[in-house]
Amino acid sequence: MGHIAYADDGLLESAGSSSQDDVDGDSEDQTVPSNGKHSHKRIIQDEIERQRKMRKPNTNKRNDISSGLVALGESLSKGIVEAANLKSSRPSSDNLENAISKTNKQLEEMSSLLKQHIDQSSAVHTALLKLLQEKF
Repeated sequence: MGHIAYADDGLLESAGSSSQDDVDGDSEDQTVPSNGKHSHKRIIQDEIERQRKMRKPNTNKRNDISSGLVALGESLSKGIVEAANLKSSRPSSDNLENAISKTNKQLEEMSSLLKQHIDQSSAVHTALLKLLQEKF
């Protein structure tokens, strides 16, 4: 009973006492009211309720459907606005044609370099094959 007497610190009135003056928060020898187990359970329940009220509200609670739909609608509307902003910031068709022609030129250069490397690799492989055939 000592931990409960310490926990309530004289804030909870016992069933047998009529005034707060009878209960001293610092004393360890508080008496259990005459009801015994029932009042002990009541004191415990009162303390549990008091501690629950003191806790921070649980932020991990499940949201109800309506608040979930509101959040979904807000997200969708933000996405639509961002998509509209991106669409309006696209380059003009002249810039787009220039970018495509640059890309095509770069692709042609890369393909010619790739052809040269393939030809060089073929020549090296052919020479290596001749060398191996002569030795064996």
